[in-house]
Formats: sequence, C-alpha cells, structure tokens
Amino acid sequence: VKPVKTRWNSYYAAFVRAAELHGPLDSYVEVKLDEHRGDAALARRSKRALSQAIEQPPRLFIREGKLTSKHWATISEYISLLEPFAEATRLLEGRG
Repeated sequence: VKPVKTRWNSYYAAFVRAAELHGPLDSYVEVKLDEHRGDAALARRSKRALSQAIEQPPRLFIREGKLTSKHWATISEYISLLEPFAEATRLLEGRG
C-alpha cells in the first residue's frame, strides 16, 4: 500500500500493512544481505579483486532499510494514533 497525500487514510493503511508484513520484510532484507555476503565471499575465493566485490554493495534499501525495533514501535504508535481518524472517516463517508 503506497501512501497518497490526497487520501487521508492512506498512511494509516500503509502502516497497518507494513506491520502485517513485519516478519517477511525483515526476512527479505536478511536474505538479500546473506546473498551479498555470499557473492563477496565467492569473489574472494575465485581470486577476483576484492575491490570488485566491494564496488557492488547491496542496494541502499537493503543496507539501510532494515527497520529496527524502535522503528517498528514508532509505526505501531502511528497506527494507534491514526486508527480513530480512519474509523471516523469511514463512518462519515456513509459506507460504514
């Protein structure tokens, strides 16, 4: 779910979805980091220059995108804060 400025509840929906995918997101990042470590080890074993392996670091999201427990706690706080607004919006839309 991608947040959109003009859709008030889109950030709430994005945070809820991220919280639902907490485990798989962390696992994905770990898999990609392990792949990079394996590629770097293979490059060293096959006598390629270490600089070649270093030249291809993991993508920025993989290197810096892993969310810490503090980040997940913040997302949970945002969900708690935004939930009443999402509910109020749903009720006022007339579809609730």
